Amino acid sequence: MASARCLQGWHRALRDRRGSRLRLEKARAVKVRYRSRALRDIESIHSYVSERNPRAAKDIVTRIRCASDRLGHWPYIGHTGFVPETHEWCVVGLPHVIVYEVDEAADETTIIAAFHAAHDRTRSD
Repeated sequence: MASARCLQGWHRALRDRRGSRLRLEKARAVKVRYRSRALRDIESIHSYVSERNPRAAKDIVTRIRCASDRLGHWPYIGHTGFVPETHEWCVVGLPHVIVYEVDEAADETTIIAAFHAAHDRTRSD
């Protein structure tokens, strides 16, 4: 689940943007799971950045994890993915992309991968 730091500023009730003061129905959270590949990707990002700046590496991983956790509250926030039946969401303020899939029947969002936006996605790793 997202930490308080991750959700800072996101805890306010959603409002109708058409000018109404009515509150929208609270979003229902779904479980967020990470595939082993996604965990390896995040660890790889951390290792690469920590060679140059350990503090930045920690901050980047925290932001990627927070963005991933946020997908549990808004699973369709991303756009249609490069691979069919997936979604992608760019981590705000970072050149990193989270690839995920939503399973409505199981009420969960699965993080499939995380990578730098300059990564060549046409290659299979």
